[in-house]
Amino acid sequence: MPSSSTARPAGRTTPTTTESPSGCQVLAPPNAPLLSFTVERLGGSMSRTETATNESSMESPSRPSRRKRWVAAASCVGLVAAASVAGYWSNYVYMSDVSMQDAAARFASLIADGQYDEAFSLTDGSNPFLTEGFSTELLTDRSHVGAPQISEVSTHPSRSTSEWFDTTFVYDDSSEPDTLSFSLRSTERRNGSLGMWQASFDTAIQSVSFSGMRDVRVGDVAISDPDARHLLFAGRYRMEAHADHEPYWKVDFTYPLGDNVGELRTAGPPSFEVVASDELKDWANGAAQAFMMDCRTSFSPSMPFLNPADVQKCGVLALRSDAPALPPVDLISFEVHPTWFGFYVDMGETILKEGYHISTVYVTCDISFPDASDSPDASCTVGKRRR
Repeated sequence: MPSSSTARPAGRTTPTTTESPSGCQVLAPPNAPLLSFTVERLGGSMSRTETATNESSMESPSRPSRRKRWVAAASCVGLVAAASVAGYWSNYVYMSDVSMQDAAARFASLIADGQYDEAFSLTDGSNPFLTEGFSTELLTDRSHVGAPQISEVSTHPSRSTSEWFDTTFVYDDSSEPDTLSFSLRSTERRNGSLGMWQASFDTAIQSVSFSGMRDVRVGDVAISDPDARHLLFAGRYRMEAHADHEPYWKVDFTYPLGDNVGELRTAGPPSFEVVASDELKDWANGAAQAFMMDCRTSFSPSMPFLNPADVQKCGVLALRSDAPALPPVDLISFEVHPTWFGFYVDMGETILKEGYHISTVYVTCDISFPDASDSPDASCTVGKRRR
């Protein structure tokens, strides 16, 4: 490794002092040229050779001080002027040489390397209008921890006269490459390594929500608000998450990496989904049969409207010509969603009015966890299937 050395400042030089014939001392500045002259005493033949700086030592001591101040002031002015020229050259000459193609390639490389802090600073994302209502906690280098490595980055213009660019990320694991599309715009001042170009923030990011989850971590970032919409750069991330109210729900990863761990990808199909576990399906089956049993025991062939509360709960089931049978849990008709489940009921030969026959009805049951309980509760009504 080449070594570097820094010159240390030389030691201070002590001014030269000489004794005058009268016994006074003359102070000579350091490194001043020396002149010699001979002083003869009156009435004597002895002579001495003395040293002095020059004839200016006999001048007023205020003149050198004023000269030093003028030199210092001129030096400061020169330094400021030099810095201004250097800044102008750096801002408008050197960095303006960065072409739009080179700026796009540099921006894409930052994203590929997970340098999200710098990439974010090179966009117009500081405008609060672009991030209002979103979380930006994933726009940091720490979210890239554990992400798959990119082996090749290729950036090219989308169209020959456009400021839009397409970048292809090729991964080490030989999985499907990703494509990032973004645009640049020119600026009047230097924008870091992009020169006189700035990346458009809203074209380079995606958004994701972790609703229905807890203990979510993307890379090395712990998600503080899973229900918020989170902004992140295009690419792939390592993600850990648990579903709310486990074991009734679970996080199903499209690209699993282990228990409760998967890969978050901004391209392609959704990377994860909160789905019902087998425990919730078994519970929903029992809740559906309990609802049908309530309607069965309250049914009266002769007076189906005997109890208005039963009619409100069971709906047209109270109009059946025979007691409703317990529904078999049919995997085709029985469905479970994050907040509700539903099923069809065969109405047999029930005739609501003359000439009108109803064959099936749909029962919808809302799922809740009252009072922060770990056990779910169901509230079922008869009506149309939810979309």
